[in-house]
Amino acid sequence: MSVTQQQVVSLLENELFESATQAAANAATWQANAAATSVSALATAMAGSGEEKIAATIVGFYITSLGRAPTAAEIHYYTAIAEQGLTTAQISAGAVSNGTWDQIASYFSHSPEFSSRAGLDNSLGVTGGLLEAVPFLYQSVLGRTPSTVEISYYDNQILGGTDLGVLFREFTASPEFHTDTDAQIAKALATFGTSAVSGTTTSVTTIGSTVTVGTPTPTPTPTPTPTPTPTPSPSPFHSLTTATNDTINDSAVSGTHTYDAIIGGGSATLSGGDSLTGNGLATLAISDTADTHVMLVGTLAGIQTITVGTAGTPVANVGTNAGSTFDVSGISDLTSLTVHTSGSLGDFITATTSIAVTVTTGGTAGVSVDNAGTVNISGVSLSDVTLHGSIGATTIANTDVVPPVDLFATVHTQDSTIASLAFNGGTLTIADTSLSTGTTIGAITDSNLDSLIVTGDVLFGTSPLGLYALPASLTTLDTSGDTANVYFNATGNTALTFTAGSGSSFILGNTSSGSLTLDGGVSSTGDVTVNNFDTLTLDAHSYSSITLEDNGTSVDITDNSLTSLDVSGLTLSGTLSATSATLTIHNTGIGVSSIATISDTSLTGLNLDDGAVNIGTLDLDNASASVSVTIAGNSTAASNIGAISETGNNLITLTVTGDVTLGSSTTALSIGSSVSLTMSGDTDTAGTSYITLNGDSSVDLGATTTHLTLGSGAGFSIITASGTGVDTIVDNSSASAQEITVGDGNGNSIDEAGGGNGTEIIVGNGNGNSVTLNAQGDSSIVFGTGTGNTVTLATAVNGSEVFVHAQAGSAASTYSVAITVADTSTLTGNAVGFETGGNIGTTSQDNSASLATLVTEAVGNGAGGLAYGNLGGGSDLYIVESANGTGGANDLTIIKIVGGAANIENAITFSSNVVHF
Repeated sequence: MSVTQQQVVSLLENELFESATQAAANAATWQANAAATSVSALATAMAGSGEEKIAATIVGFYITSLGRAPTAAEIHYYTAIAEQGLTTAQISAGAVSNGTWDQIASYFSHSPEFSSRAGLDNSLGVTGGLLEAVPFLYQSVLGRTPSTVEISYYDNQILGGTDLGVLFREFTASPEFHTDTDAQIAKALATFGTSAVSGTTTSVTTIGSTVTVGTPTPTPTPTPTPTPTPTPSPSPFHSLTTATNDTINDSAVSGTHTYDAIIGGGSATLSGGDSLTGNGLATLAISDTADTHVMLVGTLAGIQTITVGTAGTPVANVGTNAGSTFDVSGISDLTSLTVHTSGSLGDFITATTSIAVTVTTGGTAGVSVDNAGTVNISGVSLSDVTLHGSIGATTIANTDVVPPVDLFATVHTQDSTIASLAFNGGTLTIADTSLSTGTTIGAITDSNLDSLIVTGDVLFGTSPLGLYALPASLTTLDTSGDTANVYFNATGNTALTFTAGSGSSFILGNTSSGSLTLDGGVSSTGDVTVNNFDTLTLDAHSYSSITLEDNGTSVDITDNSLTSLDVSGLTLSGTLSATSATLTIHNTGIGVSSIATISDTSLTGLNLDDGAVNIGTLDLDNASASVSVTIAGNSTAASNIGAISETGNNLITLTVTGDVTLGSSTTALSIGSSVSLTMSGDTDTAGTSYITLNGDSSVDLGATTTHLTLGSGAGFSIITASGTGVDTIVDNSSASAQEITVGDGNGNSIDEAGGGNGTEIIVGNGNGNSVTLNAQGDSSIVFGTGTGNTVTLATAVNGSEVFVHAQAGSAASTYSVAITVADTSTLTGNAVGFETGGNIGTTSQDNSASLATLVTEAVGNGAGGLAYGNLGGGSDLYIVESANGTGGANDLTIIKIVGGAANIENAITFSSNVVHF
């Protein structure tokens, strides 16, 4: 049976100690291996691979230095360090540089456990104490007692400055150790991997507990002749010396080699006059014995890796300042720079985009890197990093807390291009001082970052189509100091507070459910577009323009400087709060946009541009006293204001222009204060306004179609409908001296239902208009030119007058105005007047004639001639007046009084141009 993919992944994770990502990527290759016929066979094959050397070396470190076998977690930890920056091919071959192994070996050799087991005596001084380690290394690594020749050889290395970690690594890399332990460690790794697949391992299971290196003896057994094999064979590579003008060219030598270099002091082996050319695979291991600021010196080439200091023996710092850096940009074949510093004075490095830079610092003075392929910076309470030029994937983290919590504060940039930034939580500040092109950051790949603060000229994203993905963990985003346009996509941010930048435009999108609080900069003048938020709270305080796109229904906006809002076809159930004098609402989308409430304490002008916008409530409750508001619509589509709230009765003037309707057929818009209402502009084609006035009001309905109701508590009202809209006006007020004017148009309806005296109603030119009068008396109704108009005089309406213009056409067979009286027996003091021509002249009465006959008689009676009758004894009385006796245009006025013809006919009198009944 072949090995399953899951079993292969388990082997890769528990024998070669690959990460989950590595194992998933490499599983298919190993599953196709010829040994993949069983788990044990494949485990044996993996134990013989080049990659196995990495885990095996770490097992050897534990067994020899600490005297115990490691757990899987411990091997995983050091495997990740060893493989950092390596390519997949290098990992497969186990090609970890000696510099990296020296660094890891130093962790072991400088541990208190190692010192205790080796019996190092610190009272002998640093060098003297290290000399005590040589016998221990022979016993623990090779399992035997060294000869005096062997001790002398390694004592000289220690006296020459070789670090204990390097010495420990050389012992574990010796052929003698590998011959003794390779097969044992390989078997231990394969056994553990197989057991992990079967599920029989635990977190405390160790690997290599049965590996032996011989029986250590505390006292060497004298031998007459030392074993000559441990003495290293002469290396084909040259070594750096204290000479000031060394010239070394090892370009033709094969294999790997580490050049040990000391910079500074009388024992320096690398100075300004030296020239070193490696074979392209070499490592330059630099230590410092004198200089505070380590600077790279000499002429170097053919070097693959440079290490400066070690974990156990860091240098003070590298570079002096931004103008005098540790510069490795001119070294051919260099791919890796690893630096260990105390960090008390700051580190300054210049590299190239092909060099991976790793810096471990113990101080807070900061690290500066100009150009690098990748950047990995770790330190204790690290607070300051500077990245200039072209920078690849960058990881920055503090190491002084467990689990890691990023205490890192600020990244400084200047005209930088950074592929990505990775942190480990906390607050990140990006402070940019770009001089020309600004800084771009490809991605921020931190799953725990909480706050991001940006100043300077930092570009995020490219356009509305190229949004910048924010870490999902981010809850605070502050670009108030960023002068560049930024385009963010907040995918997965469940709660985000965003402080926007001064003068910058930005787009903030979210493709999942979440909430956004937008808090703008205090002097910002830019624009903002926000989309795809279910819950949105904008607290911008400074943005002149906000565009909302594809948001959810709950949107609250508070902005004391907002003058423009684009709602793009949205339905918003939240509240827009502002203090702007003029506010413009745009709907550039398809369909009707809706805003539940607009609350503005300083509003004087509301512009509804670009499409239909429906506003549920316009809240003026907290407006200042005596406020006047103009609502301006557009000619594209009709907008609507459902209600106006003004509990303080501060609204004194309301002007509505363009295509805007007020209220609805089910709920009229109610205005509770003494207000002057003016509606004018484009003729409404999309709906009717329904308005109730409850206070002393002056109204001009303009050209709109309006259903206007005056409440019973309304006082003196002047109502003017000066346009050609179709209006319905109901006056429930009992107040006297009401004025209602309707302009030219057809089908207007006026109901003066309140019963007040002295109402004046003027109806313009048009047909089919109607007036109902309930006033007690002294009221006046004036009709312009038209036909089919009607007047209804309610019970006990006395002292009212109806004045009528002549018809526009010639002799007609229909009436100009029909007057219906509720009870002709009680009516007194009412009159009909003629607005065209002079006084009434000759009159005649004819009850048997037709209307055409009355017209002929009136014309025959000359200018001001009048004829009347009930047309064959019917119940309706007709009165025809000829203004100029021609029967032509604008000559005839025909009045029909409906019902009670006999009573009225016998009681009418004439004076001037008025008929009294």
